[in-house]
Amino acid sequence: MYVSPSSMADSTARSLASSPRTALKVVDFKPFLDGHDKRGVGLAVLESLKTIGFVYLVNHGIPEENIALMFDWVRLQMAVPVVSIFHPCQCI
Repeated sequence: MYVSPSSMADSTARSLASSPRTALKVVDFKPFLDGHDKRGVGLAVLESLKTIGFVYLVNHGIPEENIALMFDWVRLQMAVPVVSIFHPCQCI
C-alpha cells in the first residue's frame, strides 16, 4: 500500500517522497501489522526495493528514540574513513 505524501504526518517522509531526484516510495506498514493487507504491503515494499533499492516505512511501531539512535550510529559509521573500512589491518 503506497501512502501519498499529502496523507502523511511525517514531514521528513513527505519531503523525501516529493523529491524528484529520489522518487522515494513511502509505505504504510500498519496494514501489515494489523493483518488487513499483508500481501499489499509486501508487494509495495518489494516494488520499491526492486525499482529504487530503498523503502521508507511509516506506521511501523518502532519508537522514535530507537530510530534516532539508529541514525546516530549511521552518522558515526559514515564518519569513518573509507580506507579503514576496506583495510581493517590499517596497513596503508
